[in-house]
Amino acid sequence: MTTIFYVNAELSEPEAVECELVGYPNRDAKGRTQFENTHYATIERAWKELDSNHRAWQHSVSRDLVQANAEVASAKDELAKVCTLIYQAEQKRKGRAA
Repeated sequence: MTTIFYVNAELSEPEAVECELVGYPNRDAKGRTQFENTHYATIERAWKELDSNHRAWQHSVSRDLVQANAEVASAKDELAKVCTLIYQAEQKRKGRAA
């Protein structure tokens, strides 16, 4: 058996796993297919890839958060506009009733 290292972005460290045959389409001892972007021959490469995965995830979530904040700001502006229109309409209606 050979020890290789499994990585995915939801792990905090590479996971050492055994396998009989190294490489795709073989499976590791836990039954996962060995893909070139999930299984690594050295711990150093696994750590490098894990860091890269985490940073890519961080960038993606940060970008999503910026977009969400922009959408919230736009919704707030739209709400302020419609509230102003409601207020102005109520004032005009009250002026006509008097």
